[in-house]
Amino acid sequence: MHSVVDKLLDQDYFNEIKNVLFGDEFPWYFKDHITDENDEDKFYYTHNFYDNYESNSHYFGLVKGILNVLECNSILRVRASSYLRSDKTVINQPHCDYEFSHKGCLLYLNENNGLTYFKDGTVKPEENRAALFDPSIEHSSSHCTDKKRRVIININYF
Repeated sequence: MHSVVDKLLDQDYFNEIKNVLFGDEFPWYFKDHITDENDEDKFYYTHNFYDNYESNSHYFGLVKGILNVLECNSILRVRASSYLRSDKTVINQPHCDYEFSHKGCLLYLNENNGLTYFKDGTVKPEENRAALFDPSIEHSSSHCTDKKRRVIININYF
């Protein structure tokens, strides 16, 4: 079961994060698949702030405040993702982030029509909206058709 929190962050802090991630100097890294390694038609860009028990980015300090708001006790992964616009609605293959129960937060950085699909419904991206859920339960992302890209920060934590 998922829940939605609008205005998760203080607006000034949210704007700071958005301005950095939408800036032309923020480093994005190409991933040649989304959920299915054999699907050559789907790709996206990511930036890992934290993974494998360590900070992977000079930008990790930028997102630490989100962890405080979520009352995070332990981090599994913090990753930003940028899905480019598609000419038609594309729903990605359902997946689980990890196989064990934990907490997840999808923080949407821009309004668009690229929904997130859960077993119990969908979430439409709005600026500073968060979807909270257990990422060990299947969920799906999608590409937007109305903006240049769909940008999120995905946090897996306890």
